[in-house]
Amino acid sequence: MSLRILQDSNERILQAARAGVGIAFLHQATVREVLIRGDLVEILANFTQVEEGFWLYYPSRKYLSAPLRHFIDWLKEINH
Repeated sequence: MSLRILQDSNERILQAARAGVGIAFLHQATVREVLIRGDLVEILANFTQVEEGFWLYYPSRKYLSAPLRHFIDWLKEINH
């Protein structure tokens, strides 16, 4: 059985990972101290994002609203 947990708070994601619920995808600055203390271990280090900037996650590219499409285009424009 697979359980899926979706959180919108870095603190809650970190709490869940520390409780052993699963894997967390967080910015390095958020987890630096717990990694140093050994409370968590880094996995998939080869897949770490090293670029600075904005990251936008959205469910699908197929049916984007016009405002979201414009926002995505604007983010791309200011990050180049």
